[in-house]
Amino acid sequence: MKRLLVLCLFCVGALWSGCYEELIEVFDKYGGDRYMAGEAVTQKNHVLQAAYLAEKAGAPEEIIIALLFHDIGRVIEDDLIGNEPALHELHDDLGANWLQERNFPKVVSDLLRYHTLAKIFLCQEESDYYDHLSLPSQDSYHIQKEKYSKKPDAIDRFNALPYRSWILTARKCDDMAKDAYLDWSVGDIPDFDHYREMIERVRCGEGKPAQLEDWQQTIDIWHLKTIRDFGV
Repeated sequence: MKRLLVLCLFCVGALWSGCYEELIEVFDKYGGDRYMAGEAVTQKNHVLQAAYLAEKAGAPEEIIIALLFHDIGRVIEDDLIGNEPALHELHDDLGANWLQERNFPKVVSDLLRYHTLAKIFLCQEESDYYDHLSLPSQDSYHIQKEKYSKKPDAIDRFNALPYRSWILTARKCDDMAKDAYLDWSVGDIPDFDHYREMIERVRCGEGKPAQLEDWQQTIDIWHLKTIRDFGV
């Protein structure tokens, strides 16, 4: 029994050690691609900006890492690369399942699974949210809304989540993370290596809690300021 336990722990550790390498591999391959047709940022800059915003606001590490991985479903299936309609519809579930297979906590995989649904809720709950989405995000909104019109059970599950408000707040980081002038390659924001130890902590269920109590309010304020200053 003891030998079996050691073997299981070894396998789990080996699984994680490959997780970071997989992240680097797929973003080395596709991270330089444009993040959705019509957006001003690359895939890699987009996810790094989203994670950076959450970290800067003092969010829990689970949220930071979830945002770092939130669009991995766009880059893990070679057959879907460039198929924008399919990726708009499928990437949330693809990414969530990918994290589940690697034993990430449910709160992390749920952020991936529901981050497109969160956009739909924000557009319904905040009167001008849709108007301030980028045009590509408005286009994907209609595909994603159609998807969830056929999945009322998913909406019920989302509404029952104890961390629903976290996912809605994280979605605002996603929508702000499109700054063409913030680039990891010139040191404006941290690269993936900055998050390596944090990924390990979060995957093992030892992610640090929020560093600032008002992190959600901070992100709300930044989002409003982004709308005011840049009209996005």
